[in-house]
Amino acid sequence: MVQFHGAAMRISLSISLLAMVAVGLNAAEQVPPAPPVPAVPNEVLPAAPVPGASPWTTKGRLGAFFSNSTTKNADASHDPTIGGANRTTSVLLSGDYDAEWKEGSESVQHILKGRFGRQKNNDQPSVENQDEARYDGVYRHELRAPHFVYLAWGLESVFTGPYQDAPLLAPDNSHNPFDPLTAKVSAGYGQRFADWSPADKFEWRIGTRAQKRWGSQLRSDERGIETGLEAFARYEGTPVTYHKDLAYFVQYEGFSEFNDLQHITNLVTAGLTFQLSKYINLELALRAFYETRPKEDLDDKALPGYNQWSLKQDTMLGVVYNF
Repeated sequence: MVQFHGAAMRISLSISLLAMVAVGLNAAEQVPPAPPVPAVPNEVLPAAPVPGASPWTTKGRLGAFFSNSTTKNADASHDPTIGGANRTTSVLLSGDYDAEWKEGSESVQHILKGRFGRQKNNDQPSVENQDEARYDGVYRHELRAPHFVYLAWGLESVFTGPYQDAPLLAPDNSHNPFDPLTAKVSAGYGQRFADWSPADKFEWRIGTRAQKRWGSQLRSDERGIETGLEAFARYEGTPVTYHKDLAYFVQYEGFSEFNDLQHITNLVTAGLTFQLSKYINLELALRAFYETRPKEDLDDKALPGYNQWSLKQDTMLGVVYNF
């Protein structure tokens, strides 16, 4: 009897333990899980803004030279820069500035150039021997390198015009400033090669131009608006052996009127620069002009300066500041 009672007690205790375990498991299932702890991301500081590259590239220079000039047919030349020069030594001041904006396939370039020199012989008053004032602008839209279409404009003149022996003019007013003056605008197609062979540059353009000239010595047939074909080519570079010391360029410009295609003006300019030191340059410059005879003078051939080359060559030594 006692054994039966003990067995019953053990069975009852086991059942109670199983019931407590079942209740505990059921309670554990009913308790909701704790919410997840949000992860704290690593703090990343924003990068400092990097300034973008400027779309402008500029270069310029100012110079003062002793210049020795030689000329050929300058007295009859139709180029005002050659026509105002003679064989002599003079003091020359020069300035050049080139600014180009480029973004994507669009670019705009502005070029300014000025030359002014005077000579003095003994007790005589100084006279002008070097003179050039010029501005050129060109807009290029690149189609696919090296091809582009362009719109160009410019002004060409001299700082002081030719002497006018007029009795009504005072001696101090015998030279008109910017006489003659040519304004031009053109459009067309071209190709441009940069870093060519291996660091040289070459560009050529061909298009149509409209131009207008003003001047005290122009004939009546030269004062109207002229339209025609224009051609332009320029090669510039630096020999690899003298990469920092020697530079050169050759440039050609041509124009022919639509109503007189056999009347062609040709201008060739070239230069060679050797940098002797940081601020001292030795330079050679050449300017050559050739104009065929216009139809107004084909029969009489009475007008001078046509169908002949006029030349001006300068050897210059001076101080140059580049910026």
